[in-house]
Amino acid sequence: MTINYNAVKAAVDNASERYASMDILRAGAQLIPFVGGAIDTILSGRGSRLQLARLDRFIGQLHSRLLLVETIQVDLGSDEFFDFMITCLDKATRARTAEKSQRFAEIVATQLSAARPWADADMATRLLGDLEDIHLSILNAGLAAPVGTEAFSGMRVFALKTHPEQSLLDGLAAPLINELGSQYSVVALRMACSELTARGLLHDEGVGRWGSVAMTYFVATDLASWFADWLRISRERSNQNAN
Repeated sequence: MTINYNAVKAAVDNASERYASMDILRAGAQLIPFVGGAIDTILSGRGSRLQLARLDRFIGQLHSRLLLVETIQVDLGSDEFFDFMITCLDKATRARTAEKSQRFAEIVATQLSAARPWADADMATRLLGDLEDIHLSILNAGLAAPVGTEAFSGMRVFALKTHPEQSLLDGLAAPLINELGSQYSVVALRMACSELTARGLLHDEGVGRWGSVAMTYFVATDLASWFADWLRISRERSNQNAN
């Protein structure tokens, strides 16, 4: 249907108001044995203000993002939309950075304009909630890696780092440590790659290959491409390269 900005804004605002009112409900917290008083203090003090500030940030990002949406394909009055928005609002208030908060706005915009299965939208939201900026930076780099040659022919493989006695194989992207080393340590990058591999977003291409080392060469999986489509990562990377 043709987009009605007032209807979208009203639906989002209604969900956010109900979320905020539930989130700062203090009566129940006060009844919790031993820690009830401390939790009530958090909810009534800095914690509540911080959540409301993050919520306000997300609402602003979402409103700006929806200005770029041409049509709305979902029923804004459905239970599925309400539950989906409550989940996004909850997770956005836990996002420490504006970049991660913006990703939730991207997921909402994608769902509103494409009307994908609600189960897919919920899974994308939960997955994003479990990841941090470092994970998304790695996925961004992995999806934009050049197609390899020789042993990695036809695959977009990237390396975590090269060992002193090794040189980077022909056709591979620069190691992550070269691209992201100014933001993250090697330990943090290795841990993040391990977590992405455990979630099925990366595949360790070094395992089982002659002369290769485990946790060194990675390729983004089909699941990573699916997730990136929700977040517009591929398009974002293409635009950055064009600039």
